Formats: sequence, C-alpha cells, structure tokens
Amino acid sequence: MDCKAKTAHLFSGLYIEHSEQFAKINKYPVIYLSFKDYKIENYKQMLRRDIIDHIKKYLTPDQYGENLTDYMDGEHGFDSMALSELMKVLTDVYGKNPYLLIDDYDKPLMDNINHAELPKFWDGITSFLSSALKDNPYLGKGMVMGVTRIIMANMFAGLNNLAVYDVFKSRKYALQRHSVLHISRTGRVPVV
Repeated sequence: MDCKAKTAHLFSGLYIEHSEQFAKINKYPVIYLSFKDYKIENYKQMLRRDIIDHIKKYLTPDQYGENLTDYMDGEHGFDSMALSELMKVLTDVYGKNPYLLIDDYDKPLMDNINHAELPKFWDGITSFLSSALKDNPYLGKGMVMGVTRIIMANMFAGLNNLAVYDVFKSRKYALQRHSVLHISRTGRVPVV
C-alpha cells in the first residue's frame, strides 16, 4: 500500500504482520496502472489520465516541476517519458523511489491481436513502459502482471534482472493453488 494510505490495520493478526517486510507498509509512493480498459484508439488518453491522477494524488502544484506542469497543461499531449518523470519527482518529494504496479499489461494486445494498428500501439506502450522500467534510477520496485509472459511478448528487450513468477508452474504457488481458489469463492484470506 502506498504512503498516502494508512492500511496496516487491515493485516492485523495475519502472518505478514510479523514479517520484516511489514515495516515497509505505507512507506513508498505506489503507482498502479491497469491496462484492462485500454484500447488501441484511446490508450494515449487513458495513460495520460492515469498519470495525471497519480500526479494529483501525490503532489501539490508547487511540487510538479516544469515537465509535469507542462504535462498537466496538456500542451504536448501524450509523452512516453511522463511516467519516468513522475517517478523522479516522487523520489525527490518523498525521498523514496516509488513502486510501479502494472496490471493487465497484455490485455490490449490480446483484445486487438488482428487490429491493423497493433504494431504502432505496441511500440507506443513499449516505449512508455521501457522509460519507466529499464535503467530507471527512480524505480523502487516494479511488477508487471498479465497472462502472457513478458518474454513471449518481447516487450522489454534488454530489461535487466527480470524474474518471472508463473503461478501455474511454480511449486511454491502450486501448494497454495487450492487456497487461492478458496479465497476467490469465499472472500476470506487464509493465514498461511
């Protein structure tokens, strides 16, 4: 959870509350982007809207800096470097590199697999995400989630330190697969 929220109480009594990682809860800015509703026709507007929402969430206008102020004013429209610029400003303001969570990164690809504009769209998304994930000194941690393996999607050529966690093939997750199904049916979170 991000530094603007107070959510530690949600984990009271759970295993994670006693882990060393729990000390990091609510300490870092978190940028969460879901590509679930992105379409080839609107992805630039959707990305721009999502970045502006995060700028407003974490920063006051006097903290934007010149680049984010220009982005907010809309003079230049979509900018593939806006996310990495936001991460830089967040690091300067909060003193901690933000976490970046990208959900359903592959959904627009799968939904538009036969669309004539797919290569242009894919180049735009790749440029946008590469600027934030590849060699970005302001990235604390990044997680990209989807059903298509990133390596198969050939999205980030040369991305370093990439770890793929496949919940269907990993023994670590296979033991908990039944628990995961239990969560989705009952809404309860089991203590592992």
